[in-house]
Amino acid sequence: MRPGIGKVKEQPPHLASNRNRLKKNMQWLKYYSDAVRLIRRTTL
Repeated sequence: MRPGIGKVKEQPPHLASNRNRLKKNMQWLKYYSDAVRLIRRTTL
């Protein structure tokens, strides 16, 4: 059920989860900045 359970030999699970969380945060930040830019362009 937990993703990355086969990567235990490569690296500790907490490092993998931190990297995945950081990737998701960067993706969300990019989407958020694009949305803010679009909203500002339409409102102003």
